[in-house]
Amino acid sequence: MPPSDIKIARELIELLEPTYVLKDITARVAKEPSLSLLDKEAQKRGYKALVEPTGVIGQRYSVRTAEDVLPPKDVKGGGAPFRDLVYELLIVSYVKANSKDQAALIIASLKAGDNIDTTHVLLEAPGGKFDRAKEWAVKSGAVVPMKSWWSAVRACLKKHCGPTCAAAVIVCGALIPAAWWACFAAACGGCLLWCAACATCNCKWRCRAVFNCCRQ
Repeated sequence: MPPSDIKIARELIELLEPTYVLKDITARVAKEPSLSLLDKEAQKRGYKALVEPTGVIGQRYSVRTAEDVLPPKDVKGGGAPFRDLVYELLIVSYVKANSKDQAALIIASLKAGDNIDTTHVLLEAPGGKFDRAKEWAVKSGAVVPMKSWWSAVRACLKKHCGPTCAAAVIVCGALIPAAWWACFAAACGGCLLWCAACATCNCKWRCRAVFNCCRQ
């Protein structure tokens, strides 16, 4: 993984228990408007969520810095210094009857001190090819096509994680999205989750010292 701008004291990557992930995703889709809209968009496009443990995957990346993360001098009200950052990524698979097309609902959150940044994205992969995936996000209450989180992740992978990892987006194709991500993560190691966190951070000061800058 690329070096951070601040010294890391401890880091831990965890694979979350599928039943916990499934319960958490189900609850969030039911109560968070942007996730509900993306879920309905997927259904409108002919997809059905695989609401079962094998249809989901979740990872958590916890980092403790060796020194305080402080707001830049020109940022007012930046909050108290902190050392702990926690990134969580949840993915639910969507499939389409009699089709190789795949879709995935991405729920990403990055807690840095008292601040939480979230990203909600629907990826649609024609023929199950995530290297050609389209991105959909909610903007001003409407689902719109965007080049955002996934585009930033892909750019980070190509720049920082080596050719084997960058190629895994294609090599791991033809699997349901949860299995595809697991294959992808196995090929990339921690660099995949690091890039996902970098994309979710989106260059904000409170997390770029650890994850650098991946502009959505």
